[in-house]
Amino acid sequence: MFDAENLEGPTFVPAPELESWLRSTFIEEGATLQNEDHFHLRYAEIGVRWTSIENSRHGRRVVGQAERGDPTAMGRWAKARAELQVTEWFGEIPDFILTFDASYAAICSDAEFCSLVEHELAHCGIERDAFGAPKFRRSTGLPAFTLVSRARRSRRNSASS
Repeated sequence: MFDAENLEGPTFVPAPELESWLRSTFIEEGATLQNEDHFHLRYAEIGVRWTSIENSRHGRRVVGQAERGDPTAMGRWAKARAELQVTEWFGEIPDFILTFDASYAAICSDAEFCSLVEHELAHCGIERDAFGAPKFRRSTGLPAFTLVSRARRSRRNSASS
């Protein structure tokens, strides 16, 4: 991310090696930091990328972000442009895209970075029905994915405690 060819300006770079690492560290059976809350992500397509673009929200630095891969709230051309870019990066439209600030990753500790990745993965949820049961797609039988807000995660965690 910081080599001479990428110093021309702000950029995004797909990070398939980071995606492999986070799966083998947090998601897969027997992973070092396996979290059963992420079991459903074994079936998710996850695109991961680095960025050199600084970001902030409400006066706080943003060093990671989880979002849905499918850009839905856009006009036809904007959506087509976004889908083209995402497909060029990842080969398909993933269920989730995780973006990490490369500058932060270069200076934080391993524990801080693992905490950041765990936090972003916690936003990658499965849809629930009115009774709290997981939803699945009729067409594929796979989980129906959604982003989970901080408040919803907290309610889910306190209910299971």
